[in-house]
Amino acid sequence: VNATVGEVSAWQYSTTGYMPWSSMSNSATDTLELTNITASLYYRAVVKNGVCAEATSAYLPVEVTPKSDAGKLSKNLELCAGTNFGVIKVNNHTGSVVDWLETSDVNGSWTSSANTSEAYEAQNLTENLYLKVVVKNGVCEADTSDLGIVEVATPSDAGKIYGDESYCSIINDGEVYLKDLIGEVINWESSTDGGNSWTEHVSDKTNYTYKNVSTTTLYRAVVRNKVCPNATSDIVQINVADASVAG
Repeated sequence: VNATVGEVSAWQYSTTGYMPWSSMSNSATDTLELTNITASLYYRAVVKNGVCAEATSAYLPVEVTPKSDAGKLSKNLELCAGTNFGVIKVNNHTGSVVDWLETSDVNGSWTSSANTSEAYEAQNLTENLYLKVVVKNGVCEADTSDLGIVEVATPSDAGKIYGDESYCSIINDGEVYLKDLIGEVINWESSTDGGNSWTEHVSDKTNYTYKNVSTTTLYRAVVRNKVCPNATSDIVQINVADASVAG
């Protein structure tokens, strides 16, 4: 406190700036040092000059701001490469979002996105993206969140299908199979009416074994890679001809 007439006899604090005021012990100095305070309070000095009545200074508010807390990011995203869209949000944070940091290399450098909203919109990504949100509350040091991941999957590809075969008897067996696929086999399908209708066969293997096919049959496989749409392979044909008859 400056420009006083008299000496400081005490410092007082209040939670509202009004009554009641509480005196602080060992505070009869011109300067009040505040250390490790945890709540916002109002402070004033009590000054006494000789036999004169005490006078109090104007109060000074001291605001204590909760430390910054970047909170938690919503669950990681999974997108399919190409035309895509997804949102990651920050929850339970203390302070305001001052930036989202982004990188495609988790071990590389981070770039500012200049995004100060509470949500990050990921759109039309072709590779994985890693995110962190930076939150700052008042005068407190900024806090950075844990890692958020936008995983971008390669589009499904059923690869190449092999196994065309011809038989002249219903006593037969063989297999059709895939190579160079991207994703996992969801099921195999067969058709005996030229592809007008298809029957599903539950199997996640890259090959499908048939036995004693009695009529010409088409086969194909359905493949899916993570969250990407299914891909259907080309068709192989198993031809079954009537046995020769001498007459």
